Amino acid sequence: MTKPGGNARLLTVIDMHTLPLCDLQLATDLSDLLRESISAACRSTYLCGFNSLSDFCKKYKLCPMPVDAVTLCAWMMHKCKSVKVKSVVKYTCGVRLAHILEGFEWTLTSHPLVQVALKSLKKKYPTSNTLQKIPLSLMMLIQMCSCMRGWPTLNNLSFDDLVWATASCIGFFACLRGGEFFVQPKSERPILNGKSVSIHSPPTGAYVYIEVQSPKTRKDLVAIPAMAMGTNSSFQFDPVVLLRAYRARAAMKAINILGANAAFKTSKGKPIDRLFMISRAEQLRAAAGIVIRNTAGKAIKVSAASWRAGYVMSARQAGVFEETIRSNGRWTSVGGPLPYTVDTIGTYQAMTKSLVANYTKQTKKGV
Repeated sequence: MTKPGGNARLLTVIDMHTLPLCDLQLATDLSDLLRESISAACRSTYLCGFNSLSDFCKKYKLCPMPVDAVTLCAWMMHKCKSVKVKSVVKYTCGVRLAHILEGFEWTLTSHPLVQVALKSLKKKYPTSNTLQKIPLSLMMLIQMCSCMRGWPTLNNLSFDDLVWATASCIGFFACLRGGEFFVQPKSERPILNGKSVSIHSPPTGAYVYIEVQSPKTRKDLVAIPAMAMGTNSSFQFDPVVLLRAYRARAAMKAINILGANAAFKTSKGKPIDRLFMISRAEQLRAAAGIVIRNTAGKAIKVSAASWRAGYVMSARQAGVFEETIRSNGRWTSVGGPLPYTVDTIGTYQAMTKSLVANYTKQTKKGV
């Protein structure tokens, strides 16, 4: 926003300062820098939030800028009738940013009245805890690959099945987010390219090294490393073996997947995307007869997070230390893997069997 009669390229908070009089270009560059603090998609959501508040205030003849705590709470309560509470929280972030860029001090995020209102709204409009994704565990992925025509002989696989298996294997062992190895609609994340995926072969064993560009939780870094270790055996689902086979086949078909080109492409030469990976996963899941049900007994489908969730599930089942899981998944907080921890009926069945087996063992000892 700019003040009436001001420079359209300057934010109001900058336009009101003496900086433009000293150096207009510097003021313009600063305005652009502040605008770029959030992504285009986030900017759209924030704008939607502030526009909603403005419309609400116009209807009730209240002031949206600067907004007071009572008005903000009334708008949040009104908005929660049509959207989720977590969406209103995002919209409120948009209202906050709009105030800051207009030069107003913002103190309402921690305001007691706003905090009480949010707490009450979360009680009034509780969110569903229904699970929405299948964790593609190592066992499931191999079962799914076994349904491919030609598996496990890689030369007999179709190109699209080979790229799906390769991307899935690397995505699983490197604990990648879906958007880190395939394209997602409206995503601003750079495509994983060939030069960011390489095979390293130290004496201890080969592995696939991935430079994850523009990491989601570390925007201050150009890239962050991830690794999919080779199995050093004849294991059929090996990231190094699969990547070598896939690259050799791509070269034969004159599909460029090296350098600045997308690291993973379909037989049509297009980067793999969410639709390709998930639709093929669903086909293979059905062919393998795999059905995963959440704690409510409802079947759940594959999502972009399924590979990462599957890694967490498999690692925990294998007894891998939590610290190692967090390190491999590039989580900085202790609770980082929690959103990817999926409780299913199978999980609780296995737990019950273990408890009964332990009881039986202890009882026999006591006899």
